[in-house]
Amino acid sequence: MEAEISLLMANQTLAAPGKLVYDPFVGTGSMAYTTAYFGAYVYGSDIDGRQMRGKEKKPGIVRAAAQYGVSQRIMDLCTFDVTRNPWRCGELFDAIVTDPPYGVRAGAKRLGRKNETHRPSEEYICKRLDDQPYIPPTKPYELSALASDLLLLARYMLKPGGRLVFFLPTVTDEYVELDLQTMLCEGMEVIANSLQDFGSWGRRLITVRKTTTAKFPPPTFDSSTSEKEANEAPAHVPAHKDFREKYFQGFKKAGSPDGDVL
Repeated sequence: MEAEISLLMANQTLAAPGKLVYDPFVGTGSMAYTTAYFGAYVYGSDIDGRQMRGKEKKPGIVRAAAQYGVSQRIMDLCTFDVTRNPWRCGELFDAIVTDPPYGVRAGAKRLGRKNETHRPSEEYICKRLDDQPYIPPTKPYELSALASDLLLLARYMLKPGGRLVFFLPTVTDEYVELDLQTMLCEGMEVIANSLQDFGSWGRRLITVRKTTTAKFPPPTFDSSTSEKEANEAPAHVPAHKDFREKYFQGFKKAGSPDGDVL
C-alpha cells in the first residue's frame, strides 16, 4: 500500500489518541503504522502469519513499527481466519481499516475444503512428527462474499458511530452505485466513496459508518449458505464479483467472440 493512500485511509477512520483500530487483513502492516502514527492503538490479524512475522525472531511488523516510533501502539498480532474468529463479544473497536486481498498479488483464503462434498471412503490418519502442527486446509474466498462478510463483521465489532474503511476493486465500465447496496446490511451506511482509477479497472476507497445502537449476534459466515446463494441467479451482479478471473482475462467483454477488452 502506498504511504499517501494509507495516510488517507487512516484519516477516514478518524484515528486519534485513545482509539482502538482493527485490521483483519493486516498483512505486512501498512495500515497499522499510519493509524498508530495518529495516536490510535492497533490490533491486527491475518490468516497467514508469515507476512506478519517475517523471517527473524522478532515479528516484522513490530520491527518496522519500532523504526517509525509507534511500536508501543501495536497492541498485538494474531493468526486466524476472520470467518472463524475468536471474538466472543462485539463493539470493541472504534474503527476497522483494511485492504482485503482480491487475488491479483495475493488471493483471499478462508478455512475449508475446496470440495466440501468429497469425503474419503475410509478413515485415514495422517502420520506426522509430534513437533509439527496441524495446518488446516484453505479454499478461495470470492471477493463479493468477502466484502459482504466484512460488513457483517464490522457491524458486530464496531462501536456505534464507528467506521469501516476499505478498498474495493471494481471493473470501471461495469460499476454502478447499486454494487455497494448489494453488500450493505442493516445499520451500516456508506458515507464516502472515491475512485483510484487504473483504466480498465479501479479500486474504490469505501467508508462505511455504523448508524445503529442495536445489538446484533456474531455473524456466522456460513460457507454452505454462501455457496448456495452464489449458484443461484442473483438480482444484481456487482462489478467486483469474480474480480480475479476478470483481471487475468484482461477484462474481456462477456460473449465477445473477438475478445474485445473493456
